[in-house]
Amino acid sequence: MRSASSQPYSPAQRPLVVLAAVAAIALADAATMQCARPLRVAVIGGGVSGCTLAHALKEEVAAGRVATTLFEMGRGGGGRSATRKTRDDGRVAISHGAPSFKVTTHKFRALLDGLPAGTTVPLPKPVGALVGDAFEPDGDDRRAGAGGAAALCDALLRDSGADPRFRSMVRGIERTGDGAWALRGTDGAELGRFDWLAVSGSGVAHDRWTATFGGEPPLKAAAASLGDAALDAAIAAVNGVASKPVMAVMLAFDGAAAKSWAALPWSKAAVDGDAVLSRVVVERVSDDVTNVVLHSTHAFAEKNRDVYGATSTAARIGGALSDASREEALVAALLSSAEARLAAFDAALAGPFYGPHLHRWGSAFPAGVLVPPDAAVVPSARVVFLGDYVDTGRAGTLEGAALSGLAAAEALVDAAAAA
Repeated sequence: MRSASSQPYSPAQRPLVVLAAVAAIALADAATMQCARPLRVAVIGGGVSGCTLAHALKEEVAAGRVATTLFEMGRGGGGRSATRKTRDDGRVAISHGAPSFKVTTHKFRALLDGLPAGTTVPLPKPVGALVGDAFEPDGDDRRAGAGGAAALCDALLRDSGADPRFRSMVRGIERTGDGAWALRGTDGAELGRFDWLAVSGSGVAHDRWTATFGGEPPLKAAAASLGDAALDAAIAAVNGVASKPVMAVMLAFDGAAAKSWAALPWSKAAVDGDAVLSRVVVERVSDDVTNVVLHSTHAFAEKNRDVYGATSTAARIGGALSDASREEALVAALLSSAEARLAAFDAALAGPFYGPHLHRWGSAFPAGVLVPPDAAVVPSARVVFLGDYVDTGRAGTLEGAALSGLAAAEALVDAAAAA
């Protein structure tokens, strides 16, 4: 039997020993957590698909299994569902890309239902077509972001836990020695290293990058040295998707002109049989401000591929090769077509307080064969493609972009579980 003098710790020392043991366990747990770091995901592009992906990963981010960083050239999320604003006049908020959308699937409806009430609202007026001097509604129900198209992406990002990097263009992509993906910005500085790339929009992998920004598409250049057959096949599939560009002329009216435009019976009217003008969008944003956006035909935009608009993100941030000297003539052509088709309506294009400003959507709609869903996920290279160019059954629509974001999130959740 051990004597009292041989006891290893006195009664007074025992609480300290217990505390030391607890601290040691806590340190061991912390070390374990550091070893099991979250899956680092870079989302390249902040349009609807990228923002949907970030939103769909929010539980993984909250649990520490995923860390999401989103890179977007624009001032905020939205992509083709962005809202154009300007510091010069706070009244300007123009949905110049996709001002509204349809909801046809349960998955998309469930996504919208999970967002804060009032994020989207029914369109105040119908969508249809101008037939002669009359407007004919199509009868389809559509929704829009409350306060502008970008409201949807804003809501998707708000509680996602993602780290958004706006005004940040990815100009370089390379594989590091430890297998990570390193991204570089316009100045060549490293933007970060990531385990997975989520390519929202096809730009960094598509050959049209060369005509727009110069140089080889960053992801295609990186893939050339990897020898990953699945990634090569996916990039080939992406390049097999053609694009239909659209030019948009933006105007904002106030006073009596705003009221005249707001009195028109449509939110969006398609224009058939015109070589220049394809649709006229009317957006009442306040009692005194109405926006008008004139969208060109694909053929008109295709013929003028070298003009982007001096105020576009592609030109300002990306340095897109644009012939600014021809902007005025293109704007005049769209205005002239609109005046001719709207002659029967009490709406004049003269005297806007903002605009007319030209913007080019270089890949507004996908065309041809889309990327198959199974080719969009490349586990061997840790790359997933998402956007309305991926075949979800809703190609070329905002809903299709969102569905592709949800599918990409499922693939990344599986990857995080396997890591």
